[in-house]
Amino acid sequence: MTDRLSTTGLLMVVSREYPNWFFTCVSLVALDIGSHWLQIYAQILRNKSSHKDVDEGSFFILRLYYTNRIFMGACCVGAEVLYLAAHAATDPRILAIAGPLAGALPAKVLVPLPAGLGWGKELGVECSSALAQLALVALPFWAVKQAANVAQLVTSCEALVAHDFPKRKRA
Repeated sequence: MTDRLSTTGLLMVVSREYPNWFFTCVSLVALDIGSHWLQIYAQILRNKSSHKDVDEGSFFILRLYYTNRIFMGACCVGAEVLYLAAHAATDPRILAIAGPLAGALPAKVLVPLPAGLGWGKELGVECSSALAQLALVALPFWAVKQAANVAQLVTSCEALVAHDFPKRKRA
């Protein structure tokens, strides 16, 4: 639970530093804690030994998240790194250190896109600082973690509904 508390605390710090993102940060905290709590509750009702014990019928991303510890760790660390980069970007002392480091990394990152989208072959993202580059690397891991949280929320809600309203044979 300590990882959840550190993420929550860090998100609340980021929400204070970026007031326009306050409701987004609070929503991410609610999604993270709420989906995890519902997962634990649903697994207790199913008499499972762990909340990380997911069924084969669960969402692919959720099965991968809970069965591959390296993948789960990368997603959790990626989310933390993204929040830390956002927090560090508000401190001029850190920016003074990170500025020269940006020269060691490419200034423009080309992201390949699927051809069917009609946007062209790649999307160029310019990064002016090492923190922005770090955040760009962490962003996909953060996105997968949020997708896993949503999948966990949906799966848990379905399990709770199935427990509370079992299918009955109609006469």
